[in-house]
Amino acid sequence: MARRRRGDGADDDSSGGDQAEGEFYEGSNPALPESAKKSTCVAYLYYCTFGWLGMHHFYLGRDYHGFVTVTTFGRFGLGILLDLLFIPTYVAEANDELDRQYLWRRQAQRAKGRCGLLSCSMATLSRITLQYLTSYFYMVLVQHFLGQDVPYLDALMTVLEPLAAAAGVWLVGNIGATRLSFMPVYAVAQIASAALYFTDTADLEGLLPIAGVVGALV
Repeated sequence: MARRRRGDGADDDSSGGDQAEGEFYEGSNPALPESAKKSTCVAYLYYCTFGWLGMHHFYLGRDYHGFVTVTTFGRFGLGILLDLLFIPTYVAEANDELDRQYLWRRQAQRAKGRCGLLSCSMATLSRITLQYLTSYFYMVLVQHFLGQDVPYLDALMTVLEPLAAAAGVWLVGNIGATRLSFMPVYAVAQIASAALYFTDTADLEGLLPIAGVVGALV
């Protein structure tokens, strides 16, 4: 007698017959309906037409990735070029066609420090670099749009600059399957901003993105 688990979590000990819609055998990965699957051709079409706006990411449900792309001009030009190679992987992830057990093993290996040193280091370095660049770019945007005639500008910047820095780090940290909490990133950036302000070293605001990245690692 096969034991099946319905979509609502209840057990069903019935046997025989085809698998009903909304049900799946325990331990299996239910496949998406064909009509719900994302198309690689459509993703490339979005890429070729509105790639600089991140439309291929929005189509695939990668909203954080799309937002970072559109607000950093294609992730500073380099990211949009790399997307040309990685779109098939993004589509596979969107369709849930990757082996989950394999992903879990890879994540467990990385958590235990067992993955290849070079591959882990390069992935971490590229993410941290993009976090820093995006964070600093958002800070520059805040400084540009506020100008110099705003009352209490210095005090206001101690709040808005770390907020912009934390937003850049947080958005990049949530690209793909990873999930990053915003508050630790913002807290470390805000503490660094206050320290620079009260020690009269506000001209070192370039340290705020570094503080945000540190907050992402703690």
